[in-house]
Amino acid sequence: MKLSSCAKLLPAVLFLTAGTARAEYVFLPRGNLFTPLLADPKEPRFSANYLYTRYAPRETKGASVSAGGEIGILRDADKPENPQWQFGVSGGVFCEFDLDSPSTDLINTDYSIGFPMTFRQGKASVRLRPYHQSSHMGDEFLLRSGIPRMNYSFNSVETLFSIEEDTVRLYAGGEYLAWRNPDTLKRNLARGGIEARSPRPYSAGPLGTVWLITAADVKSWEEMKWSPAWSVKGGFELIAHGFPGDSKRSMSFLVIYYDGFTPFGQFYAERLKYWGFGVSFTL
Repeated sequence: MKLSSCAKLLPAVLFLTAGTARAEYVFLPRGNLFTPLLADPKEPRFSANYLYTRYAPRETKGASVSAGGEIGILRDADKPENPQWQFGVSGGVFCEFDLDSPSTDLINTDYSIGFPMTFRQGKASVRLRPYHQSSHMGDEFLLRSGIPRMNYSFNSVETLFSIEEDTVRLYAGGEYLAWRNPDTLKRNLARGGIEARSPRPYSAGPLGTVWLITAADVKSWEEMKWSPAWSVKGGFELIAHGFPGDSKRSMSFLVIYYDGFTPFGQFYAERLKYWGFGVSFTL
């Protein structure tokens, strides 16, 4: 895999962490300073979803499965009310299956690995994440469909700014494809979103608290002439005793809707619409 562009950024990140005046750090800290995005279908997490999918003019039942997350490596140990930073590693595997095929064909698998640098001060947080993604189609799907395989992969730098106010969170940012294959792909992508939670939690006894949640994420890619891709999710989330933003591990049960350019591998130029339901786990 071509990780050279991501790797070149590591010395700069390590210099930033080493150059800070504070001398206290936490190695392998619990949780993350930048709360994972709820509605983004490519946010690294553990999930399983049952989907009713429409690739015009075909409709099919499908499933998407992912495994991954972000792990902090080193964090500034200053007080939470002061600016903090964290350097970590993130990775994910995202798979799509055609449940209407005779052998439940694996359609595509995307692999990603990144090195996020995150910052937080109070209710504001930032994530700077260089990452690599490569895509691989399933053998049975290739044999049955006859679709030629494209060597689709890229290195990207993502920057996101987030602000949390009470039970509402807003975020915005973008990506720049530093290296891409095919090299004709346009480089720029803009995105933003909103997340909202119920004003108060509901007790789940010793398990923790339950929050009603809803979220929307929108991406616009220069390659697709800035046509927006919408991802909407809603349901409830079970969190260990605490409050949103505490970076507790969580389990969510969600209804899902997506409409826009395909987020899965070499099919990026196709229009995709699906709805369904699923369960996800966040580290």
